[in-house]
Amino acid sequence: MKKININNGVYNLKKKKLLGRKMKHFVRVSIILGTFIIIMSIIKFQENNLKNKIKVNKDVQEKQQQEILDICRTNKVMKIYSQNDGENFYVVLENKNIYKVDEDKLGNYTIGEYCK
Repeated sequence: MKKININNGVYNLKKKKLLGRKMKHFVRVSIILGTFIIIMSIIKFQENNLKNKIKVNKDVQEKQQQEILDICRTNKVMKIYSQNDGENFYVVLENKNIYKVDEDKLGNYTIGEYCK
């Protein structure tokens, strides 16, 4: 008769259960890390998109301000006024058009004169 070692069988079962728990833990950690990496990638992508949009908007705004200055070189400034407690500045030119002007560009406009 062969001897059957029951304790060895129990040890193997415990070892399998332990490996199963470790695998489950590893899978959970991997899922969490993978999700974190994906979320961070999405956030970085959105951040880059916003930076590009801000840059494009600034370029467009600078171009518009330059166009207003060019128009002002051929039309005298008739009136300068502000709305909302100095947040928005407007310039009325000889051609009776009203243009919104940035605060930092306001020094280029003088009532009764052409822009420089």
